[in-house]
Amino acid sequence: MPGILYHSAARIVQQLLIDLGLATDYDGADSAWPSFLGVEPPTPNNVLTLFDTEGRIQGRLMNDGEVQDKPGVQIRIRNESVVDGYVKGRAILNGLDTGVERTSVIVDEDQYTVQSLTRTTDVLSLGLERGTGRRWLHTINYVVSYRYVGSVGTGS
Repeated sequence: MPGILYHSAARIVQQLLIDLGLATDYDGADSAWPSFLGVEPPTPNNVLTLFDTEGRIQGRLMNDGEVQDKPGVQIRIRNESVVDGYVKGRAILNGLDTGVERTSVIVDEDQYTVQSLTRTTDVLSLGLERGTGRRWLHTINYVVSYRYVGSVGTGS
């Protein structure tokens, strides 16, 4: 993943989930599965939050010395039902496992190609959210291979 990156892996995967119909932008209304980046708000109850996590450095290319770096992303699912949270996690897992291969993603005015997402865990249950005792938490972890393609700005 050489060169300058303008967005974190978590932001790119967030947009990818939105593009695949597995998440939405939070607009303050009753959007289905609103997604957040780095900070999970107290409301609504059913949300997806993406975090940048430790990835994998897989060495350097011999011809040019480029470091092969694959950042980590965690997708956290918060839901009022342990069953529904798990089912949403499986839907995300299946969508990312089967729907991503050299997929174009545009964040703001920057285009990326997501080569692949490698899942490092299944849907993991974290139990009830601490302090509330009423919302269930699940996570899925990935490492991401992606490249910056360029700006797709309007030029205006």
